[in-house]
Amino acid sequence: MITNLSATEIAQSIRSGSLSPVEVVDAHIAHIEAVNPSINAVVITTFEKARQRAKEAEAALNRGELWGPLHGVPFTVKDGFDVGEGVPDVCGLVSRVNNRSTQESPLVQRIREAGAILLGKTNVPDNSSDMETINIVFGPTRNPWNLTHSAGGSSGGEGAIIAAGGSLWAWAQTLVAASVFPLLLPASLDSAPPATCCLLSTSGHPYAQVWTTL
Repeated sequence: MITNLSATEIAQSIRSGSLSPVEVVDAHIAHIEAVNPSINAVVITTFEKARQRAKEAEAALNRGELWGPLHGVPFTVKDGFDVGEGVPDVCGLVSRVNNRSTQESPLVQRIREAGAILLGKTNVPDNSSDMETINIVFGPTRNPWNLTHSAGGSSGGEGAIIAAGGSLWAWAQTLVAASVFPLLLPASLDSAPPATCCLLSTSGHPYAQVWTTL
């Protein structure tokens, strides 16, 4: 099953031709659609854009082009990171329900330049600043191992969808235990430790910009 493979295995299989970007993206979209109603992890989808990008990735491979080490590998990103293209950027806040990204976070841009394909954005607490992933706009994210348990926070959406097999990996910032706490609950989420604060760009992630001034 494609969604049981790791990001490394997916990338290698795409490069070898044993899997196509279209197959991989379609498999992960189908899996998200199957599991997300129960866990409410992915709250903003970019499925049509992802399908189109997967077709472009496949055509590029047929021409002998490789965009980078993540060519055709799908990923998700924590809501609060700008991804451009008019995609909503809500960060769990009622005041931002109509907000649309007009820029792209440099971190997201670099992932895409490496060939990765965005599937959507995942749930966060209000203002991405709590250890429980729940907000008025999208509601709570559930732990895929036990729907009555917490998915943690503030990267609970990412932790939950990765644990459920809907996403291979993701970007999520750390504020003390923001990305570490979900690690202890539902998922294996590779995230930056607090020691990297101020070493990576916070452009396109306004709440991280606020935190780095505290």
